[in-house]
Amino acid sequence: AVVAGVASQKVSVATNYVGTVLPLDLPCSLSLSSKDDFGLLWSYDNNGTTSASCGWQFNATRNTASCYYLNNTGDGNNCWLFSPALNFPAAGTYQIVLNGGFTAVAQAFKVAVGQAASIAGMTQVVAESLEIVKNANYVGADTEPVQFTVAAPGVYYIGIMSNALTESGGYFYLNRVDVTMQAAAPLFSPEAGTVVPGTKVAITSATDGANIYYTLDESVPTTASVEYDQPIELTGDMTIKAIAVADGYLESEVATAVYTVKKIAVPGQLYIFGIVDEADWNPAEAVEMTKTGNEFVYVGRVGSVGGFAFTEVMSSDWNTVDAARWGAAEGESRDVVLDREIALAYGSRTAFKLDDGYYEFKVVFSDYKVNMMVTAKNDPGRIEGVMTDEAADAEYFNLQGVRVFEPAAGNIYIVRRGSVVTKEIFK
Repeated sequence: AVVAGVASQKVSVATNYVGTVLPLDLPCSLSLSSKDDFGLLWSYDNNGTTSASCGWQFNATRNTASCYYLNNTGDGNNCWLFSPALNFPAAGTYQIVLNGGFTAVAQAFKVAVGQAASIAGMTQVVAESLEIVKNANYVGADTEPVQFTVAAPGVYYIGIMSNALTESGGYFYLNRVDVTMQAAAPLFSPEAGTVVPGTKVAITSATDGANIYYTLDESVPTTASVEYDQPIELTGDMTIKAIAVADGYLESEVATAVYTVKKIAVPGQLYIFGIVDEADWNPAEAVEMTKTGNEFVYVGRVGSVGGFAFTEVMSSDWNTVDAARWGAAEGESRDVVLDREIALAYGSRTAFKLDDGYYEFKVVFSDYKVNMMVTAKNDPGRIEGVMTDEAADAEYFNLQGVRVFEPAAGNIYIVRRGSVVTKEIFK
C-alpha cells in the first residue's frame, strides 16, 4: 500500500515545452514559467465568466515568479485550468502536488483527472477541496500530495478548478504541477508455488533504476530492509515480501511470494559409479553404497582418472541413469576438497574429480539438502612397513658359513639381504 503524505519527487524537465511531443511521459514536473508553456500546452475554460479580468490569466512579472494566476473579483469560481496531455503508462496509483499560493487567506481548489481537456472530460475528482496556503511573495508552496488510481493506461489530463474562492479581489497563482507515478511492484522468478530445494528466486521491477528491498520474516519491507542484490536461495519454505523504490516515483505496493520447498526423499538405494572399483564409467557396474538411515557410505578406490558421480538407479542405459543422478550443485567445484561438506544436486551431470587413492564416500540426505564428504583411508590391499630386499640390512658370513659381525676390508664374505644372497668383497 502507498503511504499517504509521501512528498512528491521533483523531476526536472524543460521549462519551455515548444516542440515537445505529446503526451508527456510520467513522472514529470509541469512548469508554468513562460507564456509559451501556457499557450501551447495548457488550456482553460473560464466557464462563462463575464469579466475580462476574472478567470485564469498569465503573468510573467509578479516579482521573480512567472506563473499563471486566477483573479477573483466576484466571478472567478468554476474556472478550469487543464494540463498538457500526460501518458499514464499503467493502471495503478498516481500522485499530484500543486505549487502556488494566495495573496491573502488560504483557499481550496478541486482537482480532477479525465481523458479530455474540458469540463465534461474531468470525470474523476481526486481532491474535492485541496488547500493552497497564503503566500504573498509569489514563490509558492507545495500542497499536500493527493493520491489516486486509474483503472487503465492511457492519455489523461489534470484539471484544477476554483470552486470556493471567498476573497473578492484575491489572486491565486500557480507555478508548477507535479505528477508522480508509483514504481512498478516487484516480480518474482520463478513465481510463487512449490519448488525444489536450492531454487534461486530473482526479483525485478519494470521501473528503470528501481532499488528493491525485501524481508523473509513476513514483515512489511521498508527502505531499511535488506536491499536485493542477488537471487535468494530457498533452503526451506519461505515467504518473500518486496517493494521497489526509485527516484521520482512513489514507493511500489508490497509484492508477496510464498514458496513451498519440496522435501527430499531418501532413496531406497544409492550407487557410486565412474572410475570406481576398477570400473570405467560403465553405469551397469555402479557399486551400491551401504545405507544406514539417511546416510550412504562406500569405502574403496578411485582410479587414475579419478572421476565419479552418484545415481539412484543402476542401468546400462545412460538416460535412465542421468535422470536419477546426483552431481555437483551449482557453485560447487568439480575438484573434491577432502573432509569438507560438498552440496549435491539432483539431475546434475557434473561429475567430481579426485586423485587416485582409497577413500570413504559418505552422502547424507536431509529435508532440503544433500551433502557429500570424502575422507582419505588406508588401502587394505597395500601392506605397509615391509622392506624390499634392496633395503634390508646386510648380514655377513665367512666362506665356512660362520656369521661375521665385524667384517674386515678386503676380505670376501657371503652377504645376505632379506632373501637375496651374494658373494662380495667388503670395502
